[in-house]
Amino acid sequence: MINKCLYKFFASTLFTYALPMQISKWSLHLLMIMIMIMIICVDQSDGYNATAAKADVGIILDLNQTVGKILKTCISMAIDDFYSKQSFNTMIVPHFRDASNSSAAAASAAIDLLKNTQVMAIFGPQRSIQADFVIDIGDLVRVPIISQSTSPLLSPTESPHFVRASWCSSSQAKAIAAIVKNFGWREVVVVYEDTTYGSGLMPFLSEGLMQINALVSYQSIVSPSAEDDRILQELYKMKTMQTRVFVVHMLPYLATRFFKMAKEAEMMREGYAWIIADVLTSLLHYVDSETIEAMQGVLGVKAYVPRSEEVRRFSKRWRKRFDRENPEMERTELDVVGLWAYDTVTVLAEAVEHVGVASPRFSKPVEGWNLTDLEAIGTSNSDPSFIHLIRNCKFKGLSGDFNISNGQLQPSAFEIVSVYGRGECTVGFWSERNGISKELKCDDEVQEKGNLGGILWPGATSTVPKGWEIPTSGKKLRVGVPVKKGFTEFIKVERNQENKAVKATGFCIDVFEEVMKSMPYAVQFEYIPFETIDGQSGGNYNDLVYQIFAEEYDAVVGDVTIVANRSNFVDFTFPYTESGVAIVVPIKDQDRKKNAWIFMKPLTTSLWLTIGAFFVFTGFVIWVLEHRVNKHFQGQVMQQVGMIFWFSFSTLVFAHRERVKSNLTRFVLIVWVFVVLVLTSSYTANLTSMLTLQQLQPKVNEVNDLVKNGEYVGYQEGSFVSGFLMDSMKFDSSKFRIYSSLEDYDDALSKGSRDGEVGAVVDELPYIRLFLSKYCHKYTMIWPTYRTSGFGFGSPLLPDVSRQILKLKEDDKMLVITRKWLGEEEGCNSSDGAVIASESLTLDSFRGLFLIAGLSSSSALVVYLCVFMYDNRCILTSTCSFKKKICDLGRVFCKEKGRDLLSTAADSRGRGERGVAQSQEGMFSQDDGFSTTEPATPMHDNHIELVQIDQHSLRLFSLFLLNSSLLFPPNLRKKPTTPPSTPTPRGVAASTGAATLPEMADSTVVFPFQPQDQNDFNLDDDDLLDTEDLFSDPVIWQVCNDITGNLPPLNPAFLQPLAQYNCACCQILREITHTNGINLKRLEIHGVFGIITHALLGIYDCGSSLQTQDSQMFDFHKESTVAVKNFLLEYYEICRREGYSPMQDPLSTFYEALSVGFNQPDNTPHFLQFAPDITGDYQSEQLNEAGGSMKIPLAMQRERTRNLGINDFVEYFHLPIEEAARKLNICPTVMKKICRKNGVLRWPYRKIKSVERKISKSEKAIEESAGEEKAKALEELQQYKIQLNNIYAEFTK
Repeated sequence: MINKCLYKFFASTLFTYALPMQISKWSLHLLMIMIMIMIICVDQSDGYNATAAKADVGIILDLNQTVGKILKTCISMAIDDFYSKQSFNTMIVPHFRDASNSSAAAASAAIDLLKNTQVMAIFGPQRSIQADFVIDIGDLVRVPIISQSTSPLLSPTESPHFVRASWCSSSQAKAIAAIVKNFGWREVVVVYEDTTYGSGLMPFLSEGLMQINALVSYQSIVSPSAEDDRILQELYKMKTMQTRVFVVHMLPYLATRFFKMAKEAEMMREGYAWIIADVLTSLLHYVDSETIEAMQGVLGVKAYVPRSEEVRRFSKRWRKRFDRENPEMERTELDVVGLWAYDTVTVLAEAVEHVGVASPRFSKPVEGWNLTDLEAIGTSNSDPSFIHLIRNCKFKGLSGDFNISNGQLQPSAFEIVSVYGRGECTVGFWSERNGISKELKCDDEVQEKGNLGGILWPGATSTVPKGWEIPTSGKKLRVGVPVKKGFTEFIKVERNQENKAVKATGFCIDVFEEVMKSMPYAVQFEYIPFETIDGQSGGNYNDLVYQIFAEEYDAVVGDVTIVANRSNFVDFTFPYTESGVAIVVPIKDQDRKKNAWIFMKPLTTSLWLTIGAFFVFTGFVIWVLEHRVNKHFQGQVMQQVGMIFWFSFSTLVFAHRERVKSNLTRFVLIVWVFVVLVLTSSYTANLTSMLTLQQLQPKVNEVNDLVKNGEYVGYQEGSFVSGFLMDSMKFDSSKFRIYSSLEDYDDALSKGSRDGEVGAVVDELPYIRLFLSKYCHKYTMIWPTYRTSGFGFGSPLLPDVSRQILKLKEDDKMLVITRKWLGEEEGCNSSDGAVIASESLTLDSFRGLFLIAGLSSSSALVVYLCVFMYDNRCILTSTCSFKKKICDLGRVFCKEKGRDLLSTAADSRGRGERGVAQSQEGMFSQDDGFSTTEPATPMHDNHIELVQIDQHSLRLFSLFLLNSSLLFPPNLRKKPTTPPSTPTPRGVAASTGAATLPEMADSTVVFPFQPQDQNDFNLDDDDLLDTEDLFSDPVIWQVCNDITGNLPPLNPAFLQPLAQYNCACCQILREITHTNGINLKRLEIHGVFGIITHALLGIYDCGSSLQTQDSQMFDFHKESTVAVKNFLLEYYEICRREGYSPMQDPLSTFYEALSVGFNQPDNTPHFLQFAPDITGDYQSEQLNEAGGSMKIPLAMQRERTRNLGINDFVEYFHLPIEEAARKLNICPTVMKKICRKNGVLRWPYRKIKSVERKISKSEKAIEESAGEEKAKALEELQQYKIQLNNIYAEFTK
C-alpha cells in the first residue's frame, strides 16, 4: 500500500513537471519503475514485507482526550518499531475509532470494526463503563478485547476474551493500607466517585485496612455530575467528624473540582492528611496549576516504572512525533499508560505473527430473516491459541517486567509521591514482598525498609497529622460503672443533686481516662451507673458485664476481674492491675523467749556443725602447708594439734599472730578470712534481728488449717471469690461471710470465728494490698496466692485500649495513679503484712560459700602434696615396701631445714633410726646398725646398677688421688711433719671425741676387676705411685679390687681429736655426694695439689638443701695414701649399706681435663675411661711408632697443651668447639681457656657457618638465573668470600 501511494505521488509529479520538458512517455515510465525498485529496496532494508498478510486490528480511543492522543501515538510507534526490525509474514494494520467519551459510541465503533473491517482484535476502549459492553461483544464473536480499564468489576476470569493491559485498581489497596499503618492512623474516610470505576475499589480497600486494624469510619460518594455546592456540602459534613485522614479515588475531571472545594472549606490545612489513588496520581501532569496548588501536601501512589536508558530514548522520539501529530496541544508528558499500550501492541504483533491471518476471518451464520447485526457478524476463525498467547505472556518491555497472566497485567511495585510545588516528588516505594521502603533498586532490593522520605504535609508543615480531632458532634461511648459502698479507693460514683450529672472517681476511673487521652483518636464517653431506681447496686459484677452483651452499655469500667465465664459475653482488655487471690489472717504476738541458748538460734545445727568441720579442716590444711617451713607449726605432737585448732579459730576475731611463709597458705587464708567475715556478719545480723524485731507469727499457716478447724471465711460483696472458695479451696458455703468495706474486714478479723465473725478474709490482691497498707501490724498474708487475670475493661475498642494500657504500665503514670489512690503503705516493711520472725540461717544459704572455701583449701593441699611427692619421687620409685615408703615420706615431712623434729621421741621409743649422729660422736654413730644383716640396697636388678655406680665413683676418685699426686715432684708428696696451729675455719666443727668405724660385713663380688698380671699386694704407707704408667701401678688395681672383696678393718688414727686447723690455704680437690632420696651426704676432700690435708662431711636435706647436722672434719695430713684409700673404701661401703647412691661429681670435668690423652687398655671398663680416643696427628704418630700400644705420659700431654696456640685451632673453626676438641684430642675446657688467653672470646663456628650458607645460596642462584640477576648473584658471592677470608685473617694476623 505504501508503494502504491509513492508510485502515484511520483507519477503525478513527473507528469506535471516532465511534460513541459518534452520527455517521452516511455522514458517517464522507465524512470518511475526504477524509482519503485529503489523504494522496494528501501522498504526491504527497513523490515517491511510487501507480501505480508494484513492483520486488521481495531483501536477504540477517546481521541478528543489527551490520554487517547497519547495512546494513539504510542500504538503507532509500537507497530512501526516492531516491523522495522526484520521481515515478518504478517503485518498489523490499525483502524482507529473515536469513542467520544460515550459508551454507545464505543459499542457502535466495535460493531463497525467487527462487521465491516473484520478485525482480529480490538484495543480499547479506555474507560471501564465503555469496556463493559464491548467485552460482552468480544466474547460473543470470539475476538480478543484488550482494554486498559482498571475497574475490579471487569474480571478477565469471567470473560475469556478480555485482556486487561493495565494494573487492576484493587492492587493499590494494600499500598494505601501500608501508608495508613506507617503513620499509625486508625480510622480513615474514603471519598470516591459514584461510578463503576469508583465503587470497585471499596471492598478491597476496606479489607486491606481491616488487616492493619484500621477502620473506614465514613464513605463519601460524589457524583461526577455533582455541582460545586453539593461537593462543598459533603466536605463540611466530613469536617465535623473526628477523622482527619481521607482517601480519594476519582478521575482527574472530578478530582480537580473536589480539591478546589476542599481548599475553600479549609480542609487543606495542618492536621489533615490526604491520599489519592493510582489513576489520579499517574495523571497529575494533566491537572491544571490551580488544582496542583490546592493539592499541596497530598500523598499518592502510582505504578513504578524503572527509568532506563531505553525509556529515555523512546520518550524523546515520542515527544517529536506527538508534537508533529498534535501541534495545537501544550507540552504533555508520557506516562505509564502509554508504555503499557506500547508493550501490549508488541505482544499482539507477536501473537499475530505466530498464528497468522485466517481466511476467511469470520464464519458467517446461516442467513435468516431474524438475524441481528451482532449475529450477522459471525465468529472469528482465528487460531484458538491466539487469545491464549495474548492472555499469557512475559517479557522485558519499556514499562519493565511486562507480565500478563490469565488475562491480567500483574503489578510489581508502587511509587509513593507527594504533591509539592508545581509537580510531584518521590518519597518512597511499596511492594508486596518488601513493604514500604525509602529506596528501591532495579531488582526490588529494599533500602531502609519501613521509612519514607521527608514529606511536607498540608499547611506546609513537616509534623505528621495525628489523624483525628475532637469532633463538634458525634455519638458518645456509653460506659457502665458499678455502684458500691466500700472500697471507694477503686471506684466511687456520685450524682449531682441539681443537674443529676454523674461523677465517677477512683483508681479505675483515673486509669481509664488516662488511656482514653492516649488513644490515637478522640473518644467521647459518658458514665452510666449500674443501679436501681432507688440508687442501689443493680446487681453483681457478672450482671454488670452482661449489660454489654445486652447492648445497654458500650463498655464497662471498674474493678471488674477478668474471669472465664464473663469473657463469654464481652471481650476484655489487657489487665491493668496485678492478678491473684490471697488470704489474710490475724497474727499472734509471741513474747520473746530469752534463754541462755539464744545465741545458738541464728544458725541451724547443721550449719554449726559444718562451720566447725571447716574450722578444723582449714587449720589442718594450714598446718600441713606451714609445718616444714615455719617454726610456729613445729614441736611436740600436742603442741602441733593445739596449733591446728588455735590458728583457725583465732581467725574469728582476727587474733592470729603467727606469720605464715608459704604462698599457698596465704591463698587459703585469703579465702578463709572472707568466709569468716561473711559468717560473722550474717550471724550478727540475724542475732540482732532476733533480739530487736517484733516476733509476729500468723495464727493460721495454711489454707487446709482453716478447713480443718471449721473457720469462717469472709469475702467482698459482689465478688466472684465465693465461687472460687467452693471450687478451688473446697470451703463449705455455710462458712462464708460477706463484707463491703475495709473496716468490716478489720472488725470481723479482730473478733474471730469464736465471736461469730471470720478467721480469714479471701479477696483479690489489689484489695488485700490496700487492706494491709492500713492494718499491716495486725494481719498478714499467708501463701499460696492463687493466680487470676486481674482487673480489665470491657470495651469495643479492644486493640487500641489494650495497647495503651501496656504503654501506661510501662510509664510512670501508672505509679503516680497507684500512689494517689492506694497510698505508699507507710509504716509497713512488707506489702504482705506484718514482719515474720527471723528464722535461723540454714546450710543452703551458705552452700556456695563453703564450696569456695573447700575447693580453695583442697586445691592448695593437692598442689602441696604433688610438689612434695615430686621432690621425693626417689622414695616412691624405690623397690621398698609400701610401709617403708610411708615411713620415709613421714620422716621427710617431719623435718624442718633438715632437722629431725621427732628425734627425741623416736629415740625414747627405741625406733633405731639410722643416720649420721651429731659431730660430738664422730663421723658415724654406733646406732647405724652395721652389725645387722638387713640389706640397705635396693633389690632385684637395681642392685647391680647401684654396685656398678659405687664402683665407678670410687674408682674415679681413686684415679683422682693418684693423678693429683703426679702434679708435683715426689718430695712435695711427703706428708708434713707438723700441722699448722691456726683457728678452725668458719662453718666447720671440730670433733670432740674419737670415733671408730664399725666392722664391715663381707660383700659379694659383682665386678671383679683384675689387671692382666694378677698379683696380691701389701702396700705400705711409703709406697709411691708409678708416674710413668698409671694403669700399671698396683695401687689402682688394689683400689679397684678391694671394693668388691673382703675389706680389712681400718684403724683410723687420723680420726683422733684434732687441734684447731686453718683451712684458709687449701682447696676443694674432690666432692663425693651420695643420696637416699631423703638426705644428701657430701664428702669434700681438701688440700693442695699433691697433698690431701683433711676431709669435711656434711649431711643435707634433699627438699630444702639445708644442712641438717654440723660438719665433721677428718685429718689426713699425717696419713699415707693407702690410709686415705682404706677410709674411702669403708665410707663407700657404709653409704651403700645405708641405701645411698653416688651422684655425679661436679669437679669431674676438671679432672677429666687433667687426665686427657691417657690410652687405656682395651679391657678397661667404660667408667674408667677418662679421655676420648686419640685421633690427633701427634698421638697417631706415637701410636704408629709403638705399634698402636704406645701410651702418652701425662707430662707429655701437659706440655702439648701448654704449647698450643690460636693458630693451631684455625683449621677447626668451621666445626663446633666440642667436635674440634675431639679432633685435637684435648678437653673443650682447655681449648676455651687457650682461646680466651689469646683474645678469642667467641668461637667463630656460627659466624663462619652463616657466611657459608650465604655462599651456597649465591652459587645456587648463579646456576638458576641469567642476565642481571646472575650478575647480581656473582657480585654477592664475591662479597661473601671476602667476608669469609676476613674472618680467618682476623685470627691469624
